[in-house]
Amino acid sequence: MEISVTKHACERYCERILEKNITYAQTNRDEVVKDIIELFGKSEWLYKGKFQSNEIGNFYIDDNIIFVLNEQNQAIITLYTISYGFGKIDKQITEGLVDKIKDIQNVIAEESEQYEVKIQESKLVIMEIDEKINLLQQEINMLEVDKKTKLQEIKSYENECSKTKKSLFELLVKLYIQ
Repeated sequence: MEISVTKHACERYCERILEKNITYAQTNRDEVVKDIIELFGKSEWLYKGKFQSNEIGNFYIDDNIIFVLNEQNQAIITLYTISYGFGKIDKQITEGLVDKIKDIQNVIAEESEQYEVKIQESKLVIMEIDEKINLLQQEINMLEVDKKTKLQEIKSYENECSKTKKSLFELLVKLYIQ
């Protein structure tokens, strides 16, 4: 896959690596892009995560240079040097930090594998529970139908009883009127 280099990355390369002004990036863009891509070719992936305004980027490192690519790994957005102000010790600090990052990433990968098995097991249990819920819901639906039928029977009995009471009342009225 071909990687593009943004204007911003070219300018930062000239300022931070070559220690030249932005005009140099503009007048020598092809050479600057070629140099950046060559440097990037020696880098190794370090991390994928948020930077700046919550954009997701891929971070690569080569020696003391960090490359930030877009989420799709299609463009070098920016780059910067790592400097703690200790000269030669900076490289040791950086290497130590990178080693720690890799160790943690390995732990995360191992944990992810372990948890993935547990997640899949839990998903199977959830599917079984959903099946039970569906069966119970069908049973509830059948009971609701039975209930409705019984309520209609009650209403029918009440209507019959009411008719009988009405007949009685009509007879009583006839007795009273005469």
